[in-house]
Amino acid sequence: VFGGIAAGLLVHSGRPRLLLPLALALALGLADDLADLPPRVRLACEAVIGVVAAVVVPAIPGPLGYVITAIAVVGLLNAVNLLDGLDALASGVGAVSAIGFALLGPGPRPLGLAIAGALCGFLVFNRPPARIYLGDAGAYLLGTALALACATALHADGAVTTWAALPLLVAVPVTDTAVAVASAFPAASEGAETAT
Repeated sequence: VFGGIAAGLLVHSGRPRLLLPLALALALGLADDLADLPPRVRLACEAVIGVVAAVVVPAIPGPLGYVITAIAVVGLLNAVNLLDGLDALASGVGAVSAIGFALLGPGPRPLGLAIAGALCGFLVFNRPPARIYLGDAGAYLLGTALALACATALHADGAVTTWAALPLLVAVPVTDTAVAVASAFPAASEGAETAT
């Protein structure tokens, strides 16, 4: 997936700097796949990736743009990782989102097409029954790529329509994460009541 995105970006966008946060996300995910990193270490590394992504492409001018990009990276990186539970689910959702980014405008189009092309090639082998999987490496990469697409879209065109479209393009992983977090709280409070 990284190779497909990298090839698309290098050929069509002239923005190889976008590959730096993507490579860092891939490396973190691979380390997590191999060593099952502690949550604190993982979150610290995710924050570093978010900062690097914010420097590469701040969502809007000014300090708030850096914050928006960093939060989007950390949030979507984890959201896509949570979504990656069934064959072709995260990669299929990511491909549809990427196509949406490509249609959104010229700013995010090269990255959107690169992500969509890489994932469509991957889906040939990831469809049920899957022969290959994203794992943490691919999920972190995909989440970071979608966050960069959001930041690129806002950086290129901060119109109200762009702000309105972005939540729709990442709605599935964000909603899935929100439901998972919300469902964890009642279980935790029931466990505390049972213990008392």
